[in-house]
Amino acid sequence: EISACLVGSEMCIRDRYKEAHVLENQGRHKEAFELYKYAAINGLSKAQFAVGSLLQEDDCPENVAQSRYFYELAARQGHAEAQFELARMFLEGQGGPTDLKAARHLYELAARQGHLGAIEAIAFLDD
Repeated sequence: EISACLVGSEMCIRDRYKEAHVLENQGRHKEAFELYKYAAINGLSKAQFAVGSLLQEDDCPENVAQSRYFYELAARQGHAEAQFELARMFLEGQGGPTDLKAARHLYELAARQGHLGAIEAIAFLDD
């Protein structure tokens, strides 16, 4: 059961994220998605990343474009894994146009936070 909380409060948003994580681990993906989305819309970067990840799993072009949007929200807040995934999407043209300059910039941001995949991607781009 979803806990009652003051709508929009930071504690409520974090609680919804935690509940979503539990539901996802129980295989209740649809319910988890709705709670992640609530937290994502209210600005929680790790929820934005979770929504982006779940949408990316679907091959539907509309969902991939939405995935890119949610990754971008999280990346703007400094979420390294979102920066990495968004860079990969820019590099491959997933969910929108290819943008090599934006991909490199995002890889660099993630690399500065120690993201090993981003560090490797930069080395690959430099070859």
